[in-house]
Amino acid sequence: LNLIPTAAIERVEVLYDGAAAVYGSEAISGVVNVILRKKFRGAKLTTYYGNTTDKDTDNKSVEFLVGTGNEKTNIVIAGNWSKGSDLFSTDRTRSTPGGDAVSGTSNPGLIVPVLPAGTPAGTIAARWFVNAPTANSLTTASQVPPGFQPTVMVLANNAPATYTPPTGWTAFRANAGESTTNARSRVETQLNTQLGANARVQYGPNAVLGPGLLPGFPFGYWTFGYRPHTRYGAYAYGDHKVSEWLTVVGQVSYMFNRSVNQLAPSPLSNRPLPGTNYWVRQVLPGSPTTQNFLYTYRPTELGPRQTINKFDDLNSYVGVQGQVPRTTWKYRGGYQYNPSNFFSVQTGGVITSRYDAALAAGTAAAAFNPFGFTPVLGGPSPVNPQTLISSFQGQSTTRYEGTLTSWDANVQGEVFRLPAGPIAVSGTLARRTFTFTNQPDFTIAQSPVLIFPFNFAEPSSGNRVVKSYAAEMNIPILGESVRFPFAESLHLGVAYRNEDYKDTSVAVLGTVNAKRSTGVPRYTLLWVPIKDELTLRASYAEGFVAPSLGAIALARGRLSPSCSIPSPASARSPPRR
Repeated sequence: LNLIPTAAIERVEVLYDGAAAVYGSEAISGVVNVILRKKFRGAKLTTYYGNTTDKDTDNKSVEFLVGTGNEKTNIVIAGNWSKGSDLFSTDRTRSTPGGDAVSGTSNPGLIVPVLPAGTPAGTIAARWFVNAPTANSLTTASQVPPGFQPTVMVLANNAPATYTPPTGWTAFRANAGESTTNARSRVETQLNTQLGANARVQYGPNAVLGPGLLPGFPFGYWTFGYRPHTRYGAYAYGDHKVSEWLTVVGQVSYMFNRSVNQLAPSPLSNRPLPGTNYWVRQVLPGSPTTQNFLYTYRPTELGPRQTINKFDDLNSYVGVQGQVPRTTWKYRGGYQYNPSNFFSVQTGGVITSRYDAALAAGTAAAAFNPFGFTPVLGGPSPVNPQTLISSFQGQSTTRYEGTLTSWDANVQGEVFRLPAGPIAVSGTLARRTFTFTNQPDFTIAQSPVLIFPFNFAEPSSGNRVVKSYAAEMNIPILGESVRFPFAESLHLGVAYRNEDYKDTSVAVLGTVNAKRSTGVPRYTLLWVPIKDELTLRASYAEGFVAPSLGAIALARGRLSPSCSIPSPASARSPPRR
């Protein structure tokens, strides 16, 4: 329905039975027929505007419908335009993050020392972070509070009593019956008491960044509760009666849709932070260069991850229809051309090779300082230049193009009459061709972590040709001159459809060629015991589901990332809320 201007819809019909024998595999569980306007006289304009009483989240639309014609010609034109603003999750109390609706990958970053070799099994390291918002950066050793120990381990209760930690490490042990994780929380609380609540460094899972929240990142602060979108389209129909038995028909519609989805900045978990990092040496000069750390961080400086989707669809049809003079036989036939395009841009990714290189860099100009805090809703980093941040910003694009063409012809009429009424038959021949290409901007098949967190299927393409024929027959058993009490009419319907599929799908791992022929029947029985009061209907139908070409191609493909590298000037700004 998003591909059709609402003003162009005359009515909607719903068929609840399986109808694959009539409509093909897409109708395995029923059919929704959208009947478009083919005759209208006059002009109609509809406008709409709605808004919330808070946060200015408006929706507006304009639709028009015009039509003219005479006894031989009909022309109908319709169009629409609509636009909706965004609504952030935080704009409503019910969707505002609270409690444990947080992520352990946060900002400030969480630092965990890598345990030394030979550590007893079950040992875990204490976690620590810059104490935001009390402090937003560490750049020198003088800012580190006295008594802070960057390398603390917690031993399991059953660890060997003779174990002695290496120089520079402090060890604690779990109590009897206490899990190691609970012991770590206890130790971290104990160490924080010694440091003081206002110390620039704290131990634990991470900072509390909002009221009513547990430690961690409230990702819902960035997400949309309602996506912004823009949509516009048009529809035109015309027919002209050339003669008593021939009418020429033409129809075209176009629709464009743009929508945006948004997620919190990329979560970068457990990235290696070498002891040789320039800022590690400045802040922790007493830590050996061989002591490495794991760094978990969410770069709010990069802004959100956004998916910007643009879709357009053009559907055109030209054909003929009519009725053979002095008979009940009608015919129709035509050609359809339906190209569609989908273009998607995803922003806010991180080129992990550049990010990891910045974490490992030993010079002030090239190194990423892991001891900084950027507010939840983004902004400039207090310790890292924007040029460095932008250097590992990545975005990806994917382009999809598909085209459907089809020819079809149908004839229907009465074969002969029975006492209960005429036997009506219908026959259809059709040929459909569908082609598609799916192309990410580029794909790194051997390096699935080049950019995070984007993953795309390998480039793929496909072609499908479907040849089909279908027949229906309606047989009146009771009706007209043959009626009985509680049997005003009884009709038997029989339908059969056969479809021959020929598929070719191409992906990186190979080409798939497939052929299949499938035929399905349908039987219906319509019994009217009391005219205009009671109707009973029974049906039996078989159906089939043809896999999409895209599904076949993806089955042969492989998930991998794709990215492009924008200039630093294209770095995203923080959201307006």
